[in-house]
Amino acid sequence: MVLSRLHELECLARRHDHHAVVGDHDIARTLIAVTSLSFLGIGPPPPDTDWGGMVSEATPLLVAAPRLAIVPALALALTGLAIALVVDGRSKAGQDTG
Repeated sequence: MVLSRLHELECLARRHDHHAVVGDHDIARTLIAVTSLSFLGIGPPPPDTDWGGMVSEATPLLVAAPRLAIVPALALALTGLAIALVVDGRSKAGQDTG
């Protein structure tokens, strides 16, 4: 009885780790999708700000003020990298326990 319960808890923990990694990966893909759509003009209206809209509005000014496009693009890239590192770490942590 006790061994059966321990086995169930171990299986639940592994399943939870897998779902958490998939969920984190989905967050990164959603961030890229929303930013891409906003860059193309299919996003929140102009009073609202997001990284895709900021890059889109700054593209005509790339020669005069490149930082206006580079800063939001860099923030998006660093956020995507951070999420990818978290996903990788959680994935490796889940493999180490099992």
